[in-house]
Amino acid sequence: MIRQSQWSRDRQRLRSRDQAIYFWRYMKLMWEIGRREMLIAAFMILITGLAPILMTVFLRGLIDGAVGILKGDSNLTTATIWLVAFLAANLVQALSGIFVHRWLIPDIMEIFQAGVNERLMIKASRLPLEAFEQAEYYDLLHHAQFGVDRLWVPIQWMLRIPSDAITAIGLLIYLGSVNIWFPVILLIGITPSHVIGERIFERIRVLKSKHSPTLRYIDYLGKLMADRPAAAEVRLFGLGDFLLGRRKKLVAELRNDRLSLARERVRGAVARTFFEHFTYALVITWSVVLIVTGRLTLGLFAAFLTAAQQFMSSASMALGGYRSVTGSISYMKDVLD
Repeated sequence: MIRQSQWSRDRQRLRSRDQAIYFWRYMKLMWEIGRREMLIAAFMILITGLAPILMTVFLRGLIDGAVGILKGDSNLTTATIWLVAFLAANLVQALSGIFVHRWLIPDIMEIFQAGVNERLMIKASRLPLEAFEQAEYYDLLHHAQFGVDRLWVPIQWMLRIPSDAITAIGLLIYLGSVNIWFPVILLIGITPSHVIGERIFERIRVLKSKHSPTLRYIDYLGKLMADRPAAAEVRLFGLGDFLLGRRKKLVAELRNDRLSLARERVRGAVARTFFEHFTYALVITWSVVLIVTGRLTLGLFAAFLTAAQQFMSSASMALGGYRSVTGSISYMKDVLD
């Protein structure tokens, strides 16, 4: 297997210990580079986070209003108001999504990528000359540049994580205001999925850190074999077969690690899907029990099913997004220090 350098192991421990700190440093850097865009983003986060909660509340009113009309306890005007409110919230959510993904994210990406690249060049220009003689420096630069090239990942998630968190917390409060057992069931159900996801993502971070020096070496061997400056020496000393064999061995080791990770991710995805569906089944079962005992209206039943599904989705996205952001930010640690 590919050996991991002491430098990579030290950086991995640092990321595991301080990822939350660098998450907030990243947020601060985004604010320093594009304050106007971040204020607009905060406003859009609030809208997209509240829209699913309002849609759940309006859905309850709509269905209870329709049932009330059939029973003669309500009128058409009330049901129409709930319908218009529900459709308006749905439209706002759709339009805000278009605005964020088609304009805001690309705009922030352009501004932030230019700012981070400038900061990276300033950092490199201030390093002592002896640093350029060390392989660890090029590993560090490779990590940082990889993070800059993947800026779209943290930027996209930075806008979605707070929005999903607002939705998940708001839905928990709404569900708990009617029956305390619903948020308890949902929180217990989401915990195993989070633990599994965290373990898999940690495995991904370890492999990416471990593979960085090897990827540089593979690229170096490829240049030796294909580029003009070294072609004469390689042919003169008959090094072609040796270099090719060495490169094939390293590629095979990388492939084995990646296939092992892929199998682990599949097993984790299956386990997470099982826990999420089991939790959703418990919510449905408990809702039916409350309906049978007369403690839940049909509108609340529909709202609870919608809220439970939306909570599982929003909580999973928020937690998974945080892991993805901290994983991407860790490559830019030295830019953020």
